[in-house]
Amino acid sequence: MRAINQSRVSRHESGHSQIEVATLAGVARRSVQRVAAAAAVTHIDAAREREARGIGRPAKAEPFRAFIVDVLARDPDLLSVEILRRAKLKGYAGGKTALYDLISALRPTPVRPLVRFEGLAGNSRNTTSATSTSAS
Repeated sequence: MRAINQSRVSRHESGHSQIEVATLAGVARRSVQRVAAAAAVTHIDAAREREARGIGRPAKAEPFRAFIVDVLARDPDLLSVEILRRAKLKGYAGGKTALYDLISALRPTPVRPLVRFEGLAGNSRNTTSATSTSAS
């Protein structure tokens, strides 16, 4: 479809007929006619379109979001396999990958503090000492 849109633009700029555009793009003449009749796309918001049109299959793990949030609030270090086991006891019938992905997205990530190790003030010399022995 992208090739047709690019061909449509070049057709307008260079004066090619729809048949020539179809031949150059390697598509049917009807496809060129359909694209020519369509309004130009000015803005794409894929997430909003998916939501508005209901595109995609709903995840089987999504109804268990509140359950997972509750379990992780009580024990954030609980293994994902244990959360899966508890979800199955609550009626989860989906696969483990879908639930693991949801758990991963919901699990709080601990922030490790940045700790710099610096010596004491005035104690910045090299502590390796070599003893030299002279052979006489």
